[in-house]
Parts: sequence; structure tokens; C-alpha cells
Amino acid sequence: GFTGAMLSGWFCADDVLSRSSLNTNNTSRVDDDTVVKLISINTIAEDTIELKFEKPRQFRYLPGQYGVLSLKPLAKEAIDIPLRLLSFASHPSENVLTFAMRKS
Repeated sequence: GFTGAMLSGWFCADDVLSRSSLNTNNTSRVDDDTVVKLISINTIAEDTIELKFEKPRQFRYLPGQYGVLSLKPLAKEAIDIPLRLLSFASHPSENVLTFAMRKS
């Protein structure tokens, strides 16, 4: 699906950039290994869940941006792939990070 295509493209671009001599100082990529607390999981539609996380104090983003999340398997749900490319569903002014995703 769309997420798989986006994630595949991201991995390919990352591989190409890591092998090239291009100047990548102007990229918006930020590698971050911050671990945030999952606050809640809510079913918002059939086979669609909302994930709500604590927001780190200095974390900033713009509407329409995506995040590449590394999700550890949850006790109640088996997550099929370790990385998810998800759009922020919360507004940047909110004190939480919210994402919505279909169960797969």
C-alpha cells in the first residue's frame, strides 16, 4: 500500500544518499533515538487505531509532516513491521503526538 511505497522510497533514498558525495547539510532528516511513552491506543474506526504519545518538550514539527516511527511490539497487538511512516494527526500546538493507522 501507500505506506509501504513511502517507506521503501525513504529507505532507497537513504541508501543512495549514504553512498553519494552530495552535500546533505540542507536536509530535514533528523535521526533521533528518543523513546516516548505511549499514552493511549483508541479504536477510531473499523480496523483503525489512534496512537497517542507524550510529546518531548523541544519537539517541533509542521502540519503535513510525517515521522518515521520505530514501534516496539505491544503486549496486546502484534505490529507487523518495525518502522512506520505516519503523518502527525495532532496539531503542533498540542502537548501530545497523535497518529492514526490501520491495523494490518
